Amino acid sequence: MVTCIFYDCHNPVVQHGRSKCIVHHSRTPCSTPKCRNQAYARGRCVRHGARKYCLMEGCMHYRRTGGYCARHTKALRANFSLASGPRMVVVPPRPQKNGVVREQWTTSPRTPVLSLDAEWTVLEEFLNEVNFALLTTDEQR
Repeated sequence: MVTCIFYDCHNPVVQHGRSKCIVHHSRTPCSTPKCRNQAYARGRCVRHGARKYCLMEGCMHYRRTGGYCARHTKALRANFSLASGPRMVVVPPRPQKNGVVREQWTTSPRTPVLSLDAEWTVLEEFLNEVNFALLTTDEQR
């Protein structure tokens, strides 16, 4: 009995002369030679570069929401409203079916929109504070 080519899959192949089982028949293997893992992005498996790393300097975890790993995304969400005061509410107008753009109302108070340079400065300061806080908590352990 011939089994599937994917790593740790012991199912029999679908047809004689094929190399994949019923579960993996439409999946692509990793493009790296001699790798038997399933490809997820850009023809590669996770081990060979299908996922990118967190944007936080020195972090080797895989990205999730917004370019950060789960650990840094939680830290950003928890500390962002405390570090920068009230959150900015950005509600872009959405055209309706007839093409008319209606104003959207929010329950949050409106905050002034900062210039792009000012927003980057605030974001950089915040990320430095979060990175420092994470480093100090790691050192205390």
